Amino acid sequence: MKILKKKLMVSIRRRTGRNNYGRIVSHHRSGGVVRRFRRIDFFRVFDGMPALVRAFDYDPNRNTKIAIVCYYNEVLSIIIATQGLKIGAIVSSGRYGMNRVGNCFCLNSLPSGLFISNPELWPASGGKYARARGVSAQLLKQFDDNYAIVKLRTGEQRLLLSAGRATIGIPIGPDFNFARHVIGKAGRNRNRGYRPVVRGVAMNPVDHPHGGAGGRVDRSPWGWITKGPRTTRQQMLKYIQHRRKRNTKY
Repeated sequence: MKILKKKLMVSIRRRTGRNNYGRIVSHHRSGGVVRRFRRIDFFRVFDGMPALVRAFDYDPNRNTKIAIVCYYNEVLSIIIATQGLKIGAIVSSGRYGMNRVGNCFCLNSLPSGLFISNPELWPASGGKYARARGVSAQLLKQFDDNYAIVKLRTGEQRLLLSAGRATIGIPIGPDFNFARHVIGKAGRNRNRGYRPVVRGVAMNPVDHPHGGAGGRVDRSPWGWITKGPRTTRQQMLKYIQHRRKRNTKY
């Protein structure tokens, strides 16, 4: 499988929390062990071509297992492994087909009440939601010829285009053992790529809104209120049928 993985992995430059201008946009990031990026196929573009599940593998960039599949034209690909998928199983994609775990079809061809993962925001955009370990979405019903109502893990019900695709099944991941994931020492966090964090209240007023004495509101280093304000883009609100429950002070 080492030969298979070399074709499906790529080395990426770690930007340590910096954007394309070199400015730090995500603090407390640096170093860490070298990780190779796995080319995950969120599009499933080979319509009607069955693929054989060759093996399962570990991906250090996500908390789910990945499955290496081989299409009949001998093209290798990596997909997110779902519950019930086994080595030797056949998966396929397209507009419609058999409702089996691991298959990827359009929403308008799937039955209501089905648990799905990797649903697309719009056709040919690639899976965007429900890609983490144990996270899934549920197809509630076909709203009309163009839209379907999908319930996300947060409880939010959202309209998605029926022509968009989704994978049948719930993503699986390695068994989580809390004893193995205790940090234990600072060096382990550094291996993960995290640098030390300093509290805002321990800084001076010129360094952080929490610095110095006096009352405060939870704010970012630039003064933005960080707990409570809604961040959904206004143009996307029309696709939300039912909002998730939230506790907020603002």
